[in-house]
Amino acid sequence: MFPRAILPPELCDEAIDYLWDDLDALRACSLTCKAWLPSSRFHLFRNVRLRHADDVARFRELLASAPGVGHCVRKLSLSADYDGATPEGAAREDDGWVDGAAELLPRLDRLGTLGLARVRWHALRAETHAALTRASRHVRQLFLFEVSFAASRDVVAFLSGFPALRELYFQAVSWKDDSPAPFEGEEGGGSMALSYLFLDPKSSPTLVTEWLLKHPEEPQLRTIQLCWRELENTRAVGDLLQASGSSLESLQVEFPAGLSEDGEHSCPSMRGEQSCVSDTSANAVLCSPFLQDPPWHSHGVRQRCCRTT
Repeated sequence: MFPRAILPPELCDEAIDYLWDDLDALRACSLTCKAWLPSSRFHLFRNVRLRHADDVARFRELLASAPGVGHCVRKLSLSADYDGATPEGAAREDDGWVDGAAELLPRLDRLGTLGLARVRWHALRAETHAALTRASRHVRQLFLFEVSFAASRDVVAFLSGFPALRELYFQAVSWKDDSPAPFEGEEGGGSMALSYLFLDPKSSPTLVTEWLLKHPEEPQLRTIQLCWRELENTRAVGDLLQASGSSLESLQVEFPAGLSEDGEHSCPSMRGEQSCVSDTSANAVLCSPFLQDPPWHSHGVRQRCCRTT
């Protein structure tokens, strides 16, 4: 009778790693044997996306029954949807459940990426602000999509709460009021190690750019992708490029081609638009279409997001 062959655990882990984006296969592996459970669970719950109160309730029950799942989560997306419209005709965010989701953050002790979509920061409870602030200390990658704030000062305070941030995706972020002194009390707030910056045409780039320039150390940005629609104030982008200096490796900047039919500056989607792409490492400058899909879609929290269903 031949002895039973036992594969080394390292080979099993490597085989499971190849299935990182096949959820059905990972679920099957997690049920195969106890030895395969840790690696399978790591990939199953590495990226978690919560969309409504039911998702939060199921994820809370899962963490209660299997606390180890919390150690697997590296990327968390709190992605609300719209629920009808306000009397003024604006879209109404269904983000009331985010307060409940924030209560789970202390259990996710290895969180490195955070995504917020269609969330009203000013409508969240103070306890939720505090929980997100504590979780932000180790976050290196931040995605903001259609997040609204009460004032520009709140945006600055929020971004300043991420001391370890390396990548910032700032898409369709808005605020109701422009603060007279948004950076008051923020000067000298520590070094900035941001290496990747994405600003889409629906967000004001000036505020984020000036926030970066307020840090005592020069920005070490390696990649910048932005659409600069504020033509009356282009000095900030020039200062940012100059401050980045030799660290900058890739640059994609799009300026509006002109005025829209209603006379307002516009930055339309790239059907015929061209942007200037500079690869400073090769000292080459060329024109090519701007990114059709922003990094939120290609690298964001929607990609390979594991659900608790």
